[in-house]
This record gives sequence, C-alpha cells and structure tokens, in this order.
Amino acid sequence: MSHCSTQAMHVKFLPPGSFLLACAVLLLNFHPHDHGLGQRLHAPRRRKINFVAKRFSNSHSQNPSRIRARVFKRGCGVRANPISGKGGTIEHVDPGSPDWNKTELFGDSLRSLLEPIAPLDDVPSAKLGTISLVGAGPGDPELLTVAAFRMLQEADIVICDRLVSQEIRELCKGEILVAKKYPGCADYAQMEIYRWIADGLRLGKRIVRLKIGDPFIFGRGAEEVIEIERLTRGRITPAVIPGVSSVFAAPLLGGATMTHRGAANSVILGTGYGRNKSEPAIVPYQPQTTAVFLMAIGRIGPLSQGLKDNGYPADTPVVVIEKASCSDQRVLLADLDTAPSLVSEHAIKPPATIVVGEAARVLYPVERYPQGLVDIDAMPIAQHFSAADEWDRVLDPIVEHPK
Repeated sequence: MSHCSTQAMHVKFLPPGSFLLACAVLLLNFHPHDHGLGQRLHAPRRRKINFVAKRFSNSHSQNPSRIRARVFKRGCGVRANPISGKGGTIEHVDPGSPDWNKTELFGDSLRSLLEPIAPLDDVPSAKLGTISLVGAGPGDPELLTVAAFRMLQEADIVICDRLVSQEIRELCKGEILVAKKYPGCADYAQMEIYRWIADGLRLGKRIVRLKIGDPFIFGRGAEEVIEIERLTRGRITPAVIPGVSSVFAAPLLGGATMTHRGAANSVILGTGYGRNKSEPAIVPYQPQTTAVFLMAIGRIGPLSQGLKDNGYPADTPVVVIEKASCSDQRVLLADLDTAPSLVSEHAIKPPATIVVGEAARVLYPVERYPQGLVDIDAMPIAQHFSAADEWDRVLDPIVEHPK
C-alpha cells in the first residue's frame, strides 16, 4: 500500500497500450469528512491520481471521475489493460504473476508496498501517541461497550474496518480512516493501516483501531499488537477493549441456537479464508456439534462442499445471518445442499455469519419455516434495533455537553 509520507514522487507515464494503474484504491483510504492527518498524508498522492486520471481521460475520451471510480471500486492490485481505441478494462494483478514486479504506481512497485515500516526510533518516547484496539460489536451502536463509546469520543484518529456500521462511525469525533479490506488485497490494506498507525503515533495522536466484532476473533488483533511493539520498540503498549463478537451475537439475533440439550453440546468456530488465499482445514463432522463460520459467505459453495466431504450430511441445517443487529438484518434458512444457490439467489453479502448444525434450526421447525429468507415479523424471537431518534435523544447531551 501507499507510503504515508509527503516525499516527492515521480509520475511515470507509459505509452498508450501499456498504461498501468496499480493499487490506486489503497492510496486514498480516508473518510470523506477527514481533516488534517488524512489530507496531509494523502494530498500528494491524491493530486497525482487526479492528474493521471485526467491525462488518461484526455488520451482515451473517458471521464476522469469514471476512471477513478473504476479503479477505486476494484480495490488493490489493479491496472489498466492494454488500450486499443477508446476505453479499457481494469483487472487484478496477482502476486507471483509476470506483471507483479513490473507493475508500478508513481514509482512504487507492488512488492515495495509490503515492505516493513521502519521503527519510530527518531521519536522521543514522551512525544509518541497512544493507541487502543477497540471492538465495535456487530453493528448496532447500542451493542458498543461503554468503554468503546468513550474511546471513540476521545480519539484524535479512528482507523476502522470498512464493515463498521455508519451509525458507529458517526459517533467518532476525530478523523476517520477507513481500511479497504476487500477480498484479495487484505495484506496491502493491513500495511496501509500500519502506516497510518505509525504516522499517528509519530504525530503524538490518540489513535483508536476500531474493529468489527471483537479484536481478537479473526481480527488480526494480536498481529497488530506485535507490530505496534515492533514499531515502537516496546515503548507503547496498546490498550485492548473487547467487543461483542458476531460469533455470539449473530446466531442469537438470528434465532439460531448454538447449544441445545439433545441437539448440540459443543461449538466450533471457523473462518472462510486462510492465509494467502488458502482454504482453512475443516473439522470432521461430529454429531451434536454446531459450527459457526465468520467471513465465509464469499465462498459458501466450497465451504458447503468441504463440510460434506468431511462427513456432514447434505441436509444438515444452515442458518445465515446477514448484517446482524442492523436495521436491515436478514436471516436465510437452508441446508448444505441448498445454501450456495439460496445465498446467490438472495444476494447475501458480508458481513454475514453462517451457523451449521441441528441446533441452528431448533427455533425454526421445518413445518413452519421453509427454506429461504425469514419474514422478520415471523421470527421466533423479537428483534431489537436501536431507534435513531431514541439514540440521538440519549447521546446528544453526552456529546454536546460532556462532563
């Protein structure tokens, strides 16, 4: 990802037909309402992006904003294909491909974007900022802990996951930097996060690293603690504030029980993606066990097949909870055979939690609840979503007149 610095960089224009745009989205990861730090760190790169987009559009009769949008939307590791005539398409550049070392953006190769950041040895300990890793919960602001809310109010900079709800982001009083962790570019996004952290600490800022759910459950929390220790040579010890994990909140809010006498007496937890795009190992089928998967909706097909290959019956119940705790939460009922097609049919998107096992359907008897989306008014448990007016009424005096 981009180096968060204001050092001069050279724009390299290649001839039409081999013009490259690499990792552009990762150079502009700041909130539309950012001030100060986001502007200082990214203004040089932002100007170059705009200039390149304009130059490209003049050569190929395209609107600069459309070019920027196309590049930003696709995430990292993108480049313009060889151009013939007007326009062109954007494609992903995979690590290890022939283009990997050659692909450049303003003089930076993709490989250089993953290089470790130098420790902050030149900053006196007394001038270093502070950092806290904070769990945001599944999405509903009312499920934030009191400590998390206080941290968001006090932070100068909040570096948040892109899946953190807008309602929670709006509680932040400082600058907001949003990590664009799209599938296929998590490592680049993580390096951008580390650069933001390093720059914030260098400037003496109070930083909150805001993570959806709980920081230590598939959230790279421990990795970030280790990196902060490396950057500061152990001079900064980050605080860690737990969050309500979707491991527990999503099944509950979706009416999918994880344990039930006679149906399940144990729970296993898994993720949909391993390191370097690998597929995590699947625990073989065990009766009376519920399996809960996070960050797996994008590969529901291979996951369902993998579970069946490991002994799970094809008709094992599956409950998918999308955007748990949010006002647009949806619940999908399926089994291992039908889950992939139903997820596709109903366009289920992240964040989503997948619950697999007999216990998941205890509150959803087949005779009353067919497979497919569950009508929210017919759910077996009452839904509670924070009402915006009530939330504002409670928070306004706290935000405007803090004690």
